[in-house]
Amino acid sequence: MLRPRRAGPRPFYGDGYQTRDLLHVEDLCDLYDVVVRRGERLAGDVYNVGGGAPTARSLWEVLGELRRVSGVTVPVRHGPVRPGDQPVFVADVGKAERELGWRPRIQPEEGVAGLWEEMAGRG
Repeated sequence: MLRPRRAGPRPFYGDGYQTRDLLHVEDLCDLYDVVVRRGERLAGDVYNVGGGAPTARSLWEVLGELRRVSGVTVPVRHGPVRPGDQPVFVADVGKAERELGWRPRIQPEEGVAGLWEEMAGRG
């Protein structure tokens, strides 16, 4: 079993319920492929990139998933909320889905499990 390095508690700024949409790198690469294939036709257009609402998770949820797949509890220490930090950020990826036919496929739970497997040398 992979042993985590002993780096001490990980800092959490705020209460840990800050929410972000998560995007797996394979999904991002799929989007890059679509954009490259369309080339000049997309010049000057703007698309939000992220996982969207279905992949939104809090820091606590991500750590819970890591604990579920690894059996490791990551210690945390709390710090004050960072100035300007958004409590919730979720990208609206609807335009990319409508116009490019792209949407994220990999859910955060699958991504966390895959990352752990790679780190443990089993992937």
